[in-house]
Amino acid sequence: AQGGGGGGAGGGGREVAGELFGLSAAANALRFPSLPPRVHECLASLDEDAVNVQLIVDLCCWYKHMGGVARALGDVRRCGLGGGGQGGQGGEESRKEEAAEEAEGGALAVLVFLPGTREITEVHEALLRTSAFGAAGELQREWVLPLHGGLPPEEQRRVFDRPPSRSGVVKVVLSTNVAETSVTIDDVGFVVDSGRVKEERYYPDRRMAALEDVWVSRASAKQRRG
Repeated sequence: AQGGGGGGAGGGGREVAGELFGLSAAANALRFPSLPPRVHECLASLDEDAVNVQLIVDLCCWYKHMGGVARALGDVRRCGLGGGGQGGQGGEESRKEEAAEEAEGGALAVLVFLPGTREITEVHEALLRTSAFGAAGELQREWVLPLHGGLPPEEQRRVFDRPPSRSGVVKVVLSTNVAETSVTIDDVGFVVDSGRVKEERYYPDRRMAALEDVWVSRASAKQRRG
């Protein structure tokens, strides 16, 4: 799920968010006719100013259930949400992803961008309460990894490791924007972007700075997409 962006105070981000949020269930039904009514209702209830923890968890569980990028792309196209249709270029892309995952010996990793450590903790705990990641055994639990500047170096380095081949384990990295430009995790195949970032703002009238949760810029959203 890619979040839109805009510079400064988030003006451009608000414009993009306006395209994604604020539509009624009826409007979503017209925009996404192939999706069931419950999805139209869920889209209508989304809050653009909050990180939707349950949605992020559901996306990670769906990806693991699909078994990797290739099958996930196929599922998206069957719902009428992806370009390329069932064949042609879209089918070729799926075959390439499937070959890459076969070479890896399992599904490629998930990278989730979150604005701060509080949100990382919330998503981490929520994932470990699911059957897909929490009840799937200790090995899977160990591969749900936080990544932020406050972690010791040895814990940060764990995100570059890979789970055992053909173990059925999916690595999930829950990261702040440190993974946007500072590091490259080369086995990532699926990115979930909350579209939010903590940014320092200075308020001259109060003579103080504060961290604000704002929309990422368009450039950052593209960078996160990889």
